[in-house]
Amino acid sequence: MRLALAVAVALIACSSYSSSGSGTRGTDVSTSTIGDVCNSLNTTLTDGFESCLKATPAYVATLSTNHRVITGCQQAAEAVAKGRATYDAAIGAACVAAIQALAGSGCAALSASLEALAACQNVVAGTVASGGSCFNAVDCISGSCDTSKACPGTCNAYLTANQACGIGVAQICAPSLTCDPVTSTCKTPSPVNGPCPCREGTYCNSSTQTCAPLPTSGACAPGDECAPGFRCVSATCQAIQGVGGTCAPSATASTVCTPFGTSCDPTTNQCAAWRIVGSNCTISTGGRGARPGICPPPNVCVFGQCVPPLASGATCNLAMGAPCKSGFYCDSVSNPSTCKAQLADGAPCSAADPFACQSSTCTNGACAPRTAGVACLEP
Repeated sequence: MRLALAVAVALIACSSYSSSGSGTRGTDVSTSTIGDVCNSLNTTLTDGFESCLKATPAYVATLSTNHRVITGCQQAAEAVAKGRATYDAAIGAACVAAIQALAGSGCAALSASLEALAACQNVVAGTVASGGSCFNAVDCISGSCDTSKACPGTCNAYLTANQACGIGVAQICAPSLTCDPVTSTCKTPSPVNGPCPCREGTYCNSSTQTCAPLPTSGACAPGDECAPGFRCVSATCQAIQGVGGTCAPSATASTVCTPFGTSCDPTTNQCAAWRIVGSNCTISTGGRGARPGICPPPNVCVFGQCVPPLASGATCNLAMGAPCKSGFYCDSVSNPSTCKAQLADGAPCSAADPFACQSSTCTNGACAPRTAGVACLEP
């Protein structure tokens, strides 16, 4: 389920890349551009996200405007716009048809989303050959984009079966393979009852070392081992609950409340929607103050109230959880600390405050291009 959700989130975030389609539910959307494909995918997967995962409408709305979600369709749209990739409208139409066939199917839309997306795999083709410069994998004709040492990075060919993979290996396994965590080599994932590693939509049963369907009940291990619409809570798969659902509060473990817009209110033992901007976000947790994560991102709970990230010139205090909005940093040298625009490459900076740089990298007293561990985004 983990990758299916990741795809859903990435595609939902693509609605901001519309070029002619509005993305309105229930309307026909042209497939003339990659942006329109993203809007069509958004429609079906958003419905599944809300009906299956009980995500609140307010949370889903943040996904389409959250600047930090720079994956999936957004990367593809950017690559096409910059000429690093091309878009095939005919494949785009088939891709949209496959996804629209899942409309209204709830959890099935999320469970089958990756299979349906097989029709979308070649909708965008990279134009950069191995050894060329890239910002993400969609740029490359075949293979992955290694940005571990520099940005832009370098297109590398995919690894083949039985080649070493994982930590310390810049290349990744071919799309038909997966990196086996036991042997750290590329292997063909198996269907149900086959040996681990497993295909998407299944999991590796640690007792039998065979692939099994994602469960909707019974024992489970910590992590994402339950079917879509269920969570592993107290070592058992339990149905996800939306606003008003009954829950058992926990400061350290997952609850049955959907993590997409709710948290378990310990005063009512019910799943409660995250507070909106300007509302009180303080929930008592045994004297520990406000429970974290109850304001819709990117908003934060500051002094008991949900507030948006601060704009240029505003007084900020990172220690108290009052951050600046995207593109700005909290200058602690000024008194009081204020939000200022981040600096371009080459501008003077202090190594003590690398986030003053747009690249979050300060080298030898100057802002430097993005390095390993920092998202590689085209300027």
